[in-house]
Amino acid sequence: MKLSINQSQIAVAFLPKATYESKVNGLVSAVVARSKKVCYISINKPYSVLGESFKKSKIDTKKILFIDCVTGKVSGDSKYNVLVVSSPKALTELSIVIGDTIKKPENFVVFDSLSTLLAYHDSSTAIKFIHSLVSKIRSTKNGCIFICLKEDKDSELMKDASMFVDKMFNA
Repeated sequence: MKLSINQSQIAVAFLPKATYESKVNGLVSAVVARSKKVCYISINKPYSVLGESFKKSKIDTKKILFIDCVTGKVSGDSKYNVLVVSSPKALTELSIVIGDTIKKPENFVVFDSLSTLLAYHDSSTAIKFIHSLVSKIRSTKNGCIFICLKEDKDSELMKDASMFVDKMFNA
């Protein structure tokens, strides 16, 4: 997949539910190929499941730091670079972990997914979090792709988020 955003842009990628996993893998592969480090924030799948899926797609997982909001804790023998947030509801904790992780401009953030964020938070809370996260990412000159289901493209959250991001595209 060719990525049509530069290293310091912030975008929303809309993915159809039917091909979600393969599209995510394509986006991550493109981001990993051009970034020194990728911070992959997951609030809908455990890091171990994502890591195995990425490996099957021949994605270099050594360049990926997973921030996992699903698993709850990591066993000591993880073969992936992972930080765990207690829950998808713990937005303050997540914000702190992300802020500590993306201090250098060579990082690229992939946030999976805005659609899942809405399952845990109301639209108002979600948009405040996204605005705060976008500001944090911009201050470090990093780039970011927020993943969202194509079916949620016309949601209130996406209408508000469009004010903060550089572009929105169908992947």
